[in-house]
Amino acid sequence: MIETIREDLKLIAELIEPECNVLDLGCGEGTFLHYLKNTKRINVTGIEINQDKIFKCLSKGLNVVNSNLDEGLALFDKSSFDYVILNETLQVLHHPIDLLTEMLRVGKTCIVGISNFGHWKTRIDLLFRGHMPVTEAFPFDWYNTPNIHLCTLKDFELACRKNNINVINKYFYSKPPLQLSLSDNSTKVKVQNNMFGFNLFASYGVYVIKSNSAIS
Repeated sequence: MIETIREDLKLIAELIEPECNVLDLGCGEGTFLHYLKNTKRINVTGIEINQDKIFKCLSKGLNVVNSNLDEGLALFDKSSFDYVILNETLQVLHHPIDLLTEMLRVGKTCIVGISNFGHWKTRIDLLFRGHMPVTEAFPFDWYNTPNIHLCTLKDFELACRKNNINVINKYFYSKPPLQLSLSDNSTKVKVQNNMFGFNLFASYGVYVIKSNSAIS
């Protein structure tokens, strides 16, 4: 039985070609990898640190490695995977740029999904309530959150420019009533770098990235 997946994961799945090999960093219980394996015939590998989640991955027949992402991806050779995915995990890392660099080494194409701390709901909480926001995207209190490097979409793009990471494509998602879509059955929109308001209205962004050296 194929599990249903969240809308943000559907967006990422649409970007991945069938019958390739994928590495998912911070794969959790393996729901997304299981979906890719069964719907697109993809050879999947996950990295996860939580033992309970690893056991759930194994029960689904998934290949999973027990590893701390802050220690890098030394287990894998250059260009080992067609795609490397880092979704909703960047903000929990101690050294996010180091991991992005490692992703670009082992993956031919890398996909990063992040919740936007610059979203209007987050800004309203800070402005009018005067404390760290607790929202659907950021559901933790300040004292028990796993997030240690929160950023806005603009922050991420600036970090890419500073570290010679090229953004090939980017997609933004916002839940109703500020839905951004291409068609009646889609929840994604491809935008240009100068799209007005994406850092304010998009609650979530997906970036397809490559190193500048890889496309030169």
